[in-house]
Amino acid sequence: MDIATIATVLAALLAAWPQTQRPFIHVQHILREPHSPLRPDRTGNAFKPDAAPRPGEPIFRNAVNGAFIGTALETCCRAQQIDTAVLGGLTTDHGVSTTTRMAVTPRVPATVVSDATVPFERTGPDGEHQ
Repeated sequence: MDIATIATVLAALLAAWPQTQRPFIHVQHILREPHSPLRPDRTGNAFKPDAAPRPGEPIFRNAVNGAFIGTALETCCRAQQIDTAVLGGLTTDHGVSTTTRMAVTPRVPATVVSDATVPFERTGPDGEHQ
């Protein structure tokens, strides 16, 4: 699945989410390496327009794979009495995976929306490139 498709799925999730009466929290991965596309001053770091935060939706920025590391995300979840996290975004094998595993620490069970996340390309053990 490509990034544009993921953004479309996230946009649909964002559009439907207000009906659930639950908060939507965004996490933005920021890197400082000179040539990284995820530097704050690079276009690769921008939210896709269809999945961009809406007014009032919190944004947590971090420079490591897990959204709970070095941010106030856990405090925010506790303050808003969030009892389940629903996750999507980039990438499955880094930020989404680490955040999902770390959600256990603040005792916030996590669900990953599988068609709202994408891994980096790789060749599997069977030799198939995905």
